[in-house]
Amino acid sequence: MKTDWKMVSSVLLLILFIGTPLTAESPHFLQPPPGISQTEFDRVYREGANLQVVYRALYHTVRPAVVKVIAETTVESPSRSVPPEVLQDPFWRRLFQAPSQQQQQRVQSFGTGFVIDTFGLIVTNKHVVGNVRSVTIQFMDGKTVAGQVQGSDGMTDVAVIKIDPPADLQALPLGDSDQAAVGDIVVAVGNPFGLDGTFTTGVVSGVHRANLDASGMRFIQTDASINQGNSGGPLLNLRGEVIGINRMIFSRSGDSAGIGFAIPMNAVKSIIQKIASGEQTERAFLGVEIVEIPQQYNIRGALVTGVYQESGAFHAGINPRDVIVKVDNRTVASPDDLVEYISHKHVGDVVQLVVVRSGRQMQVQAELKAF
Repeated sequence: MKTDWKMVSSVLLLILFIGTPLTAESPHFLQPPPGISQTEFDRVYREGANLQVVYRALYHTVRPAVVKVIAETTVESPSRSVPPEVLQDPFWRRLFQAPSQQQQQRVQSFGTGFVIDTFGLIVTNKHVVGNVRSVTIQFMDGKTVAGQVQGSDGMTDVAVIKIDPPADLQALPLGDSDQAAVGDIVVAVGNPFGLDGTFTTGVVSGVHRANLDASGMRFIQTDASINQGNSGGPLLNLRGEVIGINRMIFSRSGDSAGIGFAIPMNAVKSIIQKIASGEQTERAFLGVEIVEIPQQYNIRGALVTGVYQESGAFHAGINPRDVIVKVDNRTVASPDDLVEYISHKHVGDVVQLVVVRSGRQMQVQAELKAF
């Protein structure tokens, strides 16, 4: 994938600018807090103003490479209700021409994506594009182009779109998500609720957040505001590098509560490359939701909290509250052990599981299905 290093260098220069004092002093109406001299307050103010300049520059640098993804699907909707006695009259029947079944409607859904090379590759979430093969891509200036979904990976919720690249197409560099640490400043750019090009800031609130879905992936947690429409957009560091793909929020109301989660970039770089080159990304899937067992219990393993219908685990008779302690004679001391082992298996493989249920061990075998 071709990286726009001109963009990287421009952002790096701006980051270096953080340490360069601004000439302006603090506004005269701002008074230093108790115990802080005017000189010290002016210095702190200048540093804060420098960060503001970096935010502005970061936005204007990365914004052209962040796009709106518009997917259109057809859904069935009930036909308008007409009393049956009215339709008995041929005149009214011809007038209404009311179908007895369903009517089709075109429904649009919106998400965010970002350009990863100047050849026209765009990354977003699979749940943004769904099962459609073609989408519309809208750029910052309002221009739209047609995009073809190259492929997707349901396990990691990643999709790749290909467009015919404009001459001025800009791309975002992909960063090293393993370097992300709690407290790092991050920004999210996206289209929440259709508000194009929204820029929000925050910090990395946590790393390696596990057991959020069936993928077994460990997510980056952030308090940068993420809402509906941000899905598939970039989570960036101050160097302008994408360290994560915004995927979901934790909220009891459905609105942003300052708890968002992004897919770590390092976890999906190779998958994106495979999709872009046309390779299959089918994954083996046991079909269980698992969590860590609290320390106070005298048993180690992966505690099953849910079983997916028609999965290998479902047909093997695994139930919620079962504890998986072995897989193919390998000890499962934690959910990570099970996820790691299954990740190396293939669709159709059969695994032998040792499960503890109500204090008694039992052996079952499960055929791994495609996710």
